Amino acid sequence: MLTKQQEEVIYHFVLLSIAKRVLELDLASLEKVPLKLKMLYIERTVHVMDQISQELANVRKQMKVTKLHITKLRNDGTFTFYLVKTKDYECTKQYLNIHLKRQIFQYIEEKSRS
Repeated sequence: MLTKQQEEVIYHFVLLSIAKRVLELDLASLEKVPLKLKMLYIERTVHVMDQISQELANVRKQMKVTKLHITKLRNDGTFTFYLVKTKDYECTKQYLNIHLKRQIFQYIEEKSRS
């Protein structure tokens, strides 16, 4: 059985990993598009990516200390499935993609204001 703290770590890891991946793809697209304020958008995106990377590093440290391993299994279009392993427990977690998308949008929006 997972503790509440482990559940939170898993959820943060999932959100942060996806948010980082989304911003990396957006940054690659931004670099190709001719925009008048291109550098502003790129700098802001990189700034948010740096914040996410720092948070993700902290989450990974927590995972290492608690011997928590998370592996993405598959995405069926509606849900994304993750395999979660601890030293004495194993389970599959599923997250609704539309919910993840909303949460990531809110997270990135919040980070871009700071």
